[in-house]
Amino acid sequence: MKSVDDTAAKKVPGFIKAVTLDDKTGSTTGWVVAVANTYANACKAADALKITYDNGPNAKLSSQSLLDEAKRLQALDDSGQFFVKDGDTAAAFGTAAKVLEAEYTTSINIHAPLEPMNATAEFKGDILHIYSGNQFATRSGAIAAGAAGIDPKFVVMHQMWLGGGFGRRLDADMMVPAVQAAKAVGKPVKVIYSRENDMTMDYSRPLTFQKVKAGLDADGKLIALNHDVVSAWPTARWGIPDFLTPSVDKKGPLDSFTVNGADFFYSVPNHYVRAIKNELAHNATPSGPLRSVAPGWTFWAVESMIDELAHAAGQDPAQYRITLLDGKGKNDGGAQRLRNTLLAAIGLAGYGTKQLPKGEAMGVACVSSQERQTASWTACVAHVAVAPSGEVKVKKLTVATDVGTEVHPDNVRAQVEGAALWGLSLAMYEKATLKDGGIEQSNFDTYTPLRMSQVPEVAVAVIANGDRVTGVGEPAVTVVAPAIGNAIFNASGARVRALPITAEAVKGAMKA
Repeated sequence: MKSVDDTAAKKVPGFIKAVTLDDKTGSTTGWVVAVANTYANACKAADALKITYDNGPNAKLSSQSLLDEAKRLQALDDSGQFFVKDGDTAAAFGTAAKVLEAEYTTSINIHAPLEPMNATAEFKGDILHIYSGNQFATRSGAIAAGAAGIDPKFVVMHQMWLGGGFGRRLDADMMVPAVQAAKAVGKPVKVIYSRENDMTMDYSRPLTFQKVKAGLDADGKLIALNHDVVSAWPTARWGIPDFLTPSVDKKGPLDSFTVNGADFFYSVPNHYVRAIKNELAHNATPSGPLRSVAPGWTFWAVESMIDELAHAAGQDPAQYRITLLDGKGKNDGGAQRLRNTLLAAIGLAGYGTKQLPKGEAMGVACVSSQERQTASWTACVAHVAVAPSGEVKVKKLTVATDVGTEVHPDNVRAQVEGAALWGLSLAMYEKATLKDGGIEQSNFDTYTPLRMSQVPEVAVAVIANGDRVTGVGEPAVTVVAPAIGNAIFNASGARVRALPITAEAVKGAMKA
């Protein structure tokens, strides 16, 4: 922010002050807060402020420039750090009978919880009281303290209902304007983001670019796989060293929350996974965890490629997965549970047993989300109908999940259903774009999540085998997109490798 002219704002009834933020935490920079006696008057005053900005080094960046940079980084041999490095993929590719390569992308996604970000700050003597919903109280309290310039021990957090989180309220940016405005005017201040504020200033799910190279032997067996994942690093932005993971090549820590899921339970003797930080995207689109985090994009690539390999080998995709899930070595235990979950899903869906109309087909995917050490084994069969125009109708999602011990059956089923529909929304409908350094979509007219009219039938099978309890809120998010993509290929021969899946992309892939 370069200058503020509040002349017109002073004419708004109830206007108190325009507060320019000086946020040492780096959470909310370049903001001017209009404070008034009511929210309506504060909105009018904010509109009346005349502010000039220095748009900074990212002023001309777009989604395409971030993608171009990701591709440049991926092409460099020395980029990133290794998350998985088993065997010798280069040697294995040299002996492979068939090698496949594919690029997979996902777009920027916005959390957009129904209740926009909000916080109330009140100073009572030396004590700062914060009233807000948050998903990370210790970090949020520290950010509020940093914004106030006080010791965190003088901050009292009053936890409210989230009003929707999905990872958005892991960040505390909405507390900063409340704290600094309350300090500036000497009164309690409640800050409410408009929907436009909330969408354009979100800590979004990052744009990702992934390249996968896989090799098959003469029998169609997977013998080598390289997987490069390029994105902003949401967890690294937090600046908490303990949240980062040592790389296996000893090149320094990496953000495993960008590559989890790439360390799958399929048996492949030569397997490399490289995590590459897109510094340009990291700075231009400050990113945060969004429901399902990395497995939302890593399994899009993994499960799409496994399907492509099955077809290249002339095998049924479900049976091909079952063969790969043999439980050898470090995969023992997990692979068998995932295989059983896949069998449950295809059995419940009637996969391979039904004669479907022309243009309709089923597709499968199975995942070990959320993370390898805390997996809920989840499989999905998607039933789709593809029109000649490329329009895709998802008719049914069949999801099976192994949760160990089922504590509350109704809640488990509700979480799995909600996760599956969230995954469907990300797969088919949601996309944000960067232009001239800013997010273009600012409300639900341009950022379009799944509508009730688009909800398909959802069938859920919960496997409760008495093992330790696992999570259910996120795994099904990650399995839906690849299952739909694989079903589209089976129905139309169109292989799509970008999310969200559009009719134009499907039709274009048909022609190709």
